[in-house]
Amino acid sequence: MVGVLVAAAVRGLQENGMLATAKHFPGHGDTDIDSHLAMPVIHSGWSRLNSLELQPFRRRLTPAWRS
Repeated sequence: MVGVLVAAAVRGLQENGMLATAKHFPGHGDTDIDSHLAMPVIHSGWSRLNSLELQPFRRRLTPAWRS
């Protein structure tokens, strides 16, 4: 779902002359500390990263995106 919504937002921005980029580190939403204050630690394993967290980034890798 996240990938679909992000793709729609980026498409809307680009159709109106703006550039957009994806810049969320996979798994960062699962941390319990603000990364501006300390180094967050992600305790999930590769299977969660691969099956859930990387999906929006995989969806992002399409020729229609300019950045």
